[in-house]
Amino acid sequence: NLSQTSSTSSSSTPAAPINLLDTCAVCKQSLQNRDCEPKLLPCLHSFCLKCIPQPERKITVPVQGPHGQDTRIVNVMRCTVCHQEYKQIDIVDNYFVKDTSEATSTSVENSTQVCTSCEDNASAIGFCVECGEWLCKTCIEAHQRVKFTKDHKIRKKEEVSSESVGTSGQRPVFCPVHKQEALKLFCETCDTLTCRDCQLLEHKEHRYQFLEEAFQNQKGIIEAFMTKLQDKRNFVEFSVSQVQNRFKEVSETHKKVEHEIKIAVFTLINEINKKGKSLLQQLESVTKERSVKLLSQQRDISCLAQQIIHVLNFTNWAISNGSSTALLYSKRLITYQLHFIMKARVDPVPQSNGAVRFFCDPTFWAKNVVNLGTDSTLTKLAAETCFYSTHRAKALLHQVYIFMNTFKNVTLCLKYIILQFLKKKLSFLNYCGRF
Repeated sequence: NLSQTSSTSSSSTPAAPINLLDTCAVCKQSLQNRDCEPKLLPCLHSFCLKCIPQPERKITVPVQGPHGQDTRIVNVMRCTVCHQEYKQIDIVDNYFVKDTSEATSTSVENSTQVCTSCEDNASAIGFCVECGEWLCKTCIEAHQRVKFTKDHKIRKKEEVSSESVGTSGQRPVFCPVHKQEALKLFCETCDTLTCRDCQLLEHKEHRYQFLEEAFQNQKGIIEAFMTKLQDKRNFVEFSVSQVQNRFKEVSETHKKVEHEIKIAVFTLINEINKKGKSLLQQLESVTKERSVKLLSQQRDISCLAQQIIHVLNFTNWAISNGSSTALLYSKRLITYQLHFIMKARVDPVPQSNGAVRFFCDPTFWAKNVVNLGTDSTLTKLAAETCFYSTHRAKALLHQVYIFMNTFKNVTLCLKYIILQFLKKKLSFLNYCGRF
């Protein structure tokens, strides 16, 4: 577990791995309790039996059967601490904890040391270096009599030091098959602990070592692995520092580029706003100039329309209600005004164009905005802009429409005046012809 490796490396005291060993990784309770049944997982995390996780799935593994190669379905579990997967059959009893909770004192107290080879609880007087056991007088005699152990080196109790005891200070582990036999041998062929009976029967002709000898050999092998693992640990810590530095670099780069993007966007928006204000001012100037011309044209046409209406009303009143003497008396003025109105120039076309256009290519803008900053640089955009004032154009077109309608009305009024005048004139001449 990388986090555990880092945490233990930063500590100068050996308390961290010991605490990791004798404490359940799940419930955090001490594994020294005799009722917890401590277990050691393949990932080397320690759990009490009740805290071992449930199997996640099943797999089929090859096993050696009585008739050759066979298969077996095993449960696959996952450590809740490091999330490493392992097979349930690989879980073992944690004898590291069992030794500390069940063994007698590891300090060599010769006065209280009892024989570990028999069950008589007799006082030990010697220690077998090969077997790693304390022996009473009877067991020493038997030890030296049996062909299997007669060449073992037995030291007197007074000569035994804590270093020479090695693994002897721990309570022996008994064979699960031969309940009365302790696991005193290590089968090199099968890489497992065995008792004397197992070694003579199931492991016959296999290479084996006595417990103390195997302990020293395996200890050397494990220490060599530890040296290599320490080198890898240094490399992993270097890798962690590299990743952390890169993470810091990514974070700083994010802040830097974020600032650059905001400045670029602000600059673009500012330039667009400035250009927009300039365009609006141009639009306002053009619109104002055109509006002045159109208002002048509208004022002239409206004045002419009012004059036409007044002349029509007056002439109609003169013809309908006035006396013949008054009409003839004022005929010259009426005729003059009618001719004057008829000669008045009316331009039906507005003097200013109503459309305001500003050309651009919208696809160009869309394409360049999408590609903005794709090469980690802000691209300067240079393009035409397009703006079309729909409301202004509609208003100006409406003015043109009004002017054209007014022109039509004036034309119709003039035609009406002329027709009425001719009718009255003919009627008046006919009336005079009677005399």
